Formats: sequence, structure tokens, C-alpha cells
Amino acid sequence: MGNRKNKHLNIFYHYSQAAADPIENNISRGLAIILDSNPFILDRLFDLVNNKISSPVSSTVLANLAMLQKIEKPQREYEVNIQMNTTQIEPEYSNILGITLTEAILPIPIMNPSNNYGTITDITIEYDDTLIIIEVKPSDHNCMGQLINQMEGYISNYYKNNSSVVNGNIVSVSWTEIVELIETYQILHSSDNKIINDYYHLLRNIHPDWIPSKPLKLCQNEETELISKRVGIIMSDLVKKLNGINNGINYSLTNNNTMMCNLSWIDRIVVWYEYDEVNKEGKLTINFWPGFTKPQAYSLIQKTTDFKFVSKSPLSFSTALNNEVVNMKMVTKPYLCLKSMGSSVLDAYFNTNEIKSFNKHKYQNLMNMTGRKHSINNQWTNIYTPDITSKLENVNQFDNEFQDKFVNSKRTQYDLIFPFKVQASIPMDILKKIDVSSNSYTDVAVVLKELINQMIKEIES
Repeated sequence: MGNRKNKHLNIFYHYSQAAADPIENNISRGLAIILDSNPFILDRLFDLVNNKISSPVSSTVLANLAMLQKIEKPQREYEVNIQMNTTQIEPEYSNILGITLTEAILPIPIMNPSNNYGTITDITIEYDDTLIIIEVKPSDHNCMGQLINQMEGYISNYYKNNSSVVNGNIVSVSWTEIVELIETYQILHSSDNKIINDYYHLLRNIHPDWIPSKPLKLCQNEETELISKRVGIIMSDLVKKLNGINNGINYSLTNNNTMMCNLSWIDRIVVWYEYDEVNKEGKLTINFWPGFTKPQAYSLIQKTTDFKFVSKSPLSFSTALNNEVVNMKMVTKPYLCLKSMGSSVLDAYFNTNEIKSFNKHKYQNLMNMTGRKHSINNQWTNIYTPDITSKLENVNQFDNEFQDKFVNSKRTQYDLIFPFKVQASIPMDILKKIDVSSNSYTDVAVVLKELINQMIKEIES
């Protein structure tokens, strides 16, 4: 689902959040509307909570209560409400289920947490012989005490009017599970329900972390947050697969898209998602920076054969999975980089003609240059030469930035190095044919593993 251009068209959105009800009340009311108007989602909620009911509630939490092992689904009409006082609900329901709805699954207490809460509910569902009470929190706050107080309010009133025993239980549900129910509806019903879609967007805008990872097939190209979350899961599996090759290369994941590695000529591989807003197209890119430090550069000289991965750029690769062929081009661009105190200060790409003539001899000659500012006359020695800068894509811009960042600064030294940006991309249209189910992220990881290994092999050949 893409973001709506005007959020005020969302039926759940308030013009002024500060002047409106608190967020907790807004999302409670929204969920109540969803449950009241959509029997499919209510039915799936019943399935969810029935799978969670496992043991009786301790008598030190709720006294005089028989175990409710399962809630039956409505046989007749049901009524959904908000802000109900449980002491005033008609005492006609012999089955009662309490549900906490928070960011995290809460443990069911063995002692009553507190008696300092009121008996006003967030959401109630009444039908047949069953009462369901839902206590909502848009956080991981433990609201078991509030829920138990609300249940006790009803149970106490029930026993004043009935001799039969109440069957009851408590379960905990997370917001991610609720979002999954909504997404299931959207998939099965082609996302054509405005009420469902607007509530989904409300939740995603308030708490994008509630949105579970979903296959790339179900993501719109502009949904960068959802895609980035999926990429993070793919990367975790990719690291496991790469480390399972036993080729002496060790990988570790530092964040959702960066893998550190112990290759001598690079120390990291970055995979990220790029979205082109103009063409509405997305792609996953694999990025290397060989020779980013002088030790890496000297190692690269030993590993590669006359820098053919540069002069032959772009190079084509392919792999296949489940009858889907993935084609990819590896593009290499050398650039000039001036570092000071270990940090990159100024860099610029070489022009295309220079790339095609790149070789090991030329690279070795460039690697030994270092600039110094004379302490007496404030002049730079061993400065880069016009023979180098004339080969850059934008000579004037580089000269101007050198004046600003070195000549007119307090810096007194720079190291001149010549790293490479190596990048390969896979179109989102191809990835959507591979990542089609909840577990198919591992198929994308297989494809990335094969392509990354081909890239490393080509650079080192």
C-alpha cells in the first residue's frame, strides 16, 4: 500500500492531534470500528486468541473463575462498544475473555498486579453468552492490572445476579499480530476497503515498527520503510549463507544493510534499496569500495590482474533460482580521494576514458602521493598534479573544493588514495518474482550470495 498524498482524507485522522482524543483512544476507537464492520477480521481475531488460550487464570488473579478453554464464534449478532463501565454491563454473559493489546506480548500474572484502576474499558464485544474486554496501549506498558480490574467489575456484578460459575481467561495480543490480520484481509480482498486501508495507514504512520516484514511481492516500490525492513531480514540470512561457504571469509552484520568482512582489500559490503521517485522504480544495490585505505590498496594490487574489473566495466553476471534468471551488471568507477587524519575529506570520480585505460602500473604510480603544508611559508608540497586532476569528471569543482578544504583550512597533511566504487543492481520487478511468501526472503539471500561471490571472484581474477 502506498502512502496517501493527503493524510486528511484518512477517515481516522484528526486535524489537530493535540486537540483531539489521545492516540490511545483514537486507535481503540478505530479498531472497534474495524471489528464492528468487518466480520472477517473479527473471525481471525477469535482464531488468534483461541490459539493463545493455554492454561487457567490463577485464583490469586481472578477468584471464583472456571477456565475458559475456547471462545465460540458469534451465532447471532454481536455488539462492539467502547468506553463501557463493566459494572454496568448486563450480567448475562457466563464466558468472559480479557485481552491486552500492546506492542509486546505480556506475561499472564500469577498475582493481581493492582486494584488502583477503574472499570472503564477501551473495547468490549458482547454476543451470545460471551463478553470480551480489550485493554489497548500503543506501547509496551503492562496494562494487566487495568484489564483485571475491568473483568472483576463485571464478574462481581455477575455473581450478584447469577448462581452459575463464570468461565474466564486472559490472553495477550501484540499490535504486530493485529496488523497481520489486516494485511491478510488486504491480500485476500485486493485492498479495496477504504475503512480497512485508512486504519492500516493510521497505524503505519503512528508506529511503522508495528508493521511486520512482508514479501517484496506485496510491497509497493515507494514503501521504502517496509522494503528496508525486509532487506534487513534478507541480510541476516545472507550473512549465515556466506559464512557457511567455509572459504576463509568471515562476515558479520553491523546494521540492516552493512556486512563487515575480513577480505584484505575491502572491509565491508553494503546492500541497500534505492527508489526513483520520477520513474517509480526500485532496485536493490550491492556496493563495494575496494582500496579505500592504503593497506587495502596495496593488497588489491597483489590480488587483481591488471585491474581488468575496472577496464572491462561494466561486467555482466547472472544466476538462476526457481526458473527465474537474475541478470546484473557490475559497474566500477575509480575515484581520487584525499584523506586527512584517517577521514575522507575530498573525492571526485575519474572520467570514462580514464577508466578504460586503467592498469596496475598507473595505479602503483598514483598510490605513493602524500601532500604536506610547509610550516613556515604555509605552502603545500607534493601537491596533486594537473596530470591527475585533468582526468577527473569535474576538474573545476575539485580545484575549488581543494582550496576550501585544504589551502584555506588548518589542515596540514593529506594522503592521496584511489579507491573504487563497485556497484551492481537488481531491479525490484525481478526480486518481487523471487520473494513471494513469508519465508522466501531466504531465496533472495541465495541470489545475493551467488552474485556477491561472482563479484569478489571477478575483482580478484
